[in-house]
Parts: sequence; structure tokens; C-alpha cells
Amino acid sequence: MGIIAHNSRYRKIWMFPRNIRRIHPWKMAQICSLINELVSAGSWTGNQSMQNAFCKALENAGLKRRGVQYSPNSGGPRTYFGQLKCLGLIFQREDKSVWFTKAGEDLLKGEPPLPIMQRLLLRHQYPSVYQKLNNVKINPDIKVKPFLFVLDLMLDRRIGHLTIEELCIPVVYGHNQDCLELCVEKILRLRAGEKLKDVVTDAADYYTPRAKRRSKADALKDIHDIANTCKNYLQAVCLIDVIDNGRAEEIKINPDMLPVIHEAQREKSRFISVNDDEESFQRAYGSWDSAKDTRLLTKEGVEQKISSGESIIAAMFMQYCGERPVVSFPQDFIERMIREFGFREKFITEVITPFLARSLSYFESTFLELSKGGQVKALEFERAVGNLFKDRLLFKVTHTGQLKRPSGVGGYSDLFLIALDDKTCALVEVKASPFYTLSSEDYEKMASNYIPNSNELIGGRDLKLEFCVYVAGGFHAPSVAHKLVEIKRKTNLDASAISALDLLSLAKRGIDADGQVKLTRVFKKNKILSVSDLN
Repeated sequence: MGIIAHNSRYRKIWMFPRNIRRIHPWKMAQICSLINELVSAGSWTGNQSMQNAFCKALENAGLKRRGVQYSPNSGGPRTYFGQLKCLGLIFQREDKSVWFTKAGEDLLKGEPPLPIMQRLLLRHQYPSVYQKLNNVKINPDIKVKPFLFVLDLMLDRRIGHLTIEELCIPVVYGHNQDCLELCVEKILRLRAGEKLKDVVTDAADYYTPRAKRRSKADALKDIHDIANTCKNYLQAVCLIDVIDNGRAEEIKINPDMLPVIHEAQREKSRFISVNDDEESFQRAYGSWDSAKDTRLLTKEGVEQKISSGESIIAAMFMQYCGERPVVSFPQDFIERMIREFGFREKFITEVITPFLARSLSYFESTFLELSKGGQVKALEFERAVGNLFKDRLLFKVTHTGQLKRPSGVGGYSDLFLIALDDKTCALVEVKASPFYTLSSEDYEKMASNYIPNSNELIGGRDLKLEFCVYVAGGFHAPSVAHKLVEIKRKTNLDASAISALDLLSLAKRGIDADGQVKLTRVFKKNKILSVSDLN
């Protein structure tokens, strides 16, 4: 196959909706819930009042900037609708009624949104229903899964990571799997010092029928924007890490998600056939768990599920959970719904109760993003980690990282833990880094500063310091493993490390008093803890 032939009717470069560039899974669940309240399997196309109401609901939920609809036939709301269709969450029948795919319905039911959105992105393909839209018109000869193609590039040992400029190459030349080698060659030319304008040379390569006369500079700017949107999509569902090295952002695969990626790679050659039947394609695409969509969809069945206000409460609760770890009954959320919307407390409680057990699943993508957000997100991540240790792992937690010592010299670890037995205590260092190395400076702080200073935190109580633990988005395994053993050797205090993903998985399960005793033993293993350790 390889590079496809030029056709003046179609664009040759990829395209993704850009109205919501950071498609955080909880946000997509929230938008599905909002649109569910409005359409109820009714007609969307041509119903401008419904579209404007949807736009206002997005504004009220903080998903769209507030503003006046300048045109009575504004297409703004339809772009959000198009994004849901592009991502495999909704479809329309010939009568223009709106329905949810299995993925969309599972989001409405409160299923964990991250794995759903991850699999939808990895299944995303050209050709597709979205590709055929009049304002998109991607060449039907392009046959590729674009997000999986980008991840394949980064898995190539010659590439390893991408910059935004390098990501422009697959946007232009990723027509099918056979183009992978061509993309590698062009990326290596960029790394050798060539400019993008000299690597992307033929005007036919970046042609779009709606912008026939644009300059090459404008075309490259558009390609750069598409590449950035691609990066934002992948980052929002935690498939990549984005590291700012001071010169340019480096985009790398999130090693925690390699099992998910490898599973998707086994199906890279399987494509859903595209014909004029939007429903059959979207239902197949939206079968995110690979189980065939056998639902019998009827208008009556949908109407029975809809309750006035229910979807609004669910949508707002998804946002509430997505922005913070919800580990206790959310009375403040209930009071806000009463105050701002006038709903009855009993009704609000009934709506959110099914979502409470999975509340941390909505926070998952936010937590993982905080864990790799660097110094800017360090304090937020520290607070989130402290809340998980306190409310889900049952430790008494004191945030000590900002406390000043009486002597004014040195400091304390970020968190100080006391177990339920009121005898065991521990130190926690929290690092918002995707690739934490436990530098010599940080090692010295723990060994020569935080551990000796812990006596001041104990303050004469009958407590024994049993271990210290590092929590980070990710670790440089050889460096960290060596330093943990050194801490034990030098201080005789057990030291371990746990990734943000594994800590969150542990917190989702929760523990009881007996489980906490077992957990303290695990934290004394003087290693980077794995899933097998936590099981």
C-alpha cells in the first residue's frame, strides 16, 4: 500500500475535533449525561432550540466558555455532538434520532470511564463515519488507526519519543501501516537538523479541499495544531506522558499502559467496514469491550430510563468526582445541587448513590496527570496522595512538608502517617514526576534530614518509625531500587516506592484494619512495589 494517490475531492491529512482538546474521561461521561437529558432519543438535527439548550448546559457545567449565541443557527453545539460521534459514543438513525453506543451507555451507567475512552481511542480508525462528514472528507483510501499508529512509532527503538513537530509527520504521512517506515525516516531527518517545511515538500501531501489556496506556512500551522490535538487526546486518557525538558515537550508512552497498548496492537489489522449505515458502524466501534452490541434499542426503553433532572445531577457529580478524590459522603455536593438547582436531597442521594462506589474511577485520569505534572502540580498531588492514605488506607495523616522546624534548619517529609494501632508511624515523600530517579540530593534529605527529624513529629508519643515510602508517577527503576537499599543500609529504616497507578488501584479496593497491618509489611520490602506485592 504505502502513500495514497492524490484526489482533489479529499484531504490526505488526519483530522480530529478540537472543541474539547483534553478529552478527560470524566468530561466525556459528563457530556454524554448532559446530552442524554436533552435528546431522549428525539431528533437533534434541525432542532436549534435543543442545540442551544445543550450549549447552555455545557456552559453551566464549565465545559464551555460562557457567551452569546451570535447566530440563531449557530453550529457550535453541533461540533460537540460531532466529537461524541467521532469518539464512538453516539450515533443517529435515519429519522435523525440520537442514540448512545454501548460505550456511551456504559459511561451513563457509571462504568469506569478511563478504560472505555482508552479503548475507543485505540480502536479509532480511518475510514469511519466521522471521516465522511462534509467538513472533514478524509480520503477513503486511508486505512489506519491513527492513535495506535503514533504509539507504534514511539515503540520503535529508533524513535522512542516524539515532539509535536515530529508528530506532524504521521499526521501527514500515516496513511496505513505500511507508511510506518517512511514516517521513521522523515522523523530521523528532522532529528538530523532538517526543517519540517523541507521534509514535508509536496503540496499534494497536505492538501485539503476546503483550503485550496492556503500558503504552506498556514498548512504547516494547521498540521501542527492537529498534531497537538492528537497529543492532547492521548495524554487525557493517560496513554502517554508529556515531559517538558526545557527545549521542547517530549511525548513518551506511559509504561503503566503498555498492557493496554499491546492488547490493542493485536487487533491493528482489524477494521470495521464502512458503508452508508451509520448505526452499524458506530455500534461496532462503540463496542469498546469487544463484546458484540446486541441491544434492542427502542424509544420506549429509553424514555423509561430518563428522569427529569437525573442526568444533570449525574453529569455534575461526574465533574465533582473527576476533580477530587471522593472518599466520604459528598454532603457539600448535595447542598450545592439544592442551592443552585432546587433538587430535593432525597432525589439527589438516589441519583448519586450508584456512582459512589466508583467515584475514584472518575478521579483516575486526573490523579495520574497530577502525578506527572512536575513542580506546578506538586502540592495538589501531595494533597491527593494524603487523602488516599487517610480515607482509603485508614492512616492518620499529617501534611508536614511545609512545616518549619523549631531550629529553622532542615525540614520534614511531605506526609507523616500513623497506623490504626497508634504505634506504627511512617514517612511519605510525594514526587509529581513521570520518571523519578531518587537523586543523591533527595537520598541525603531522607537519610540525613527527614528520618532523624521524625523524632520531632513523634513528639514523645509511644510511636515507632517503621518505614518510609516514595510515591511518584513513575520511577527510573535501577536508580531508585539501589537508593532504597542504601537508605535501609544507612539508617536501618525500611524504604519502598509505589507508583501513582498502583497506589490508586490499592485505594479503589480499600482496606480494613487487618489489611492495613498487612500493608505495612508490604511497605517494608525495600523495593519498588509491584502489583504482585500488593495482591
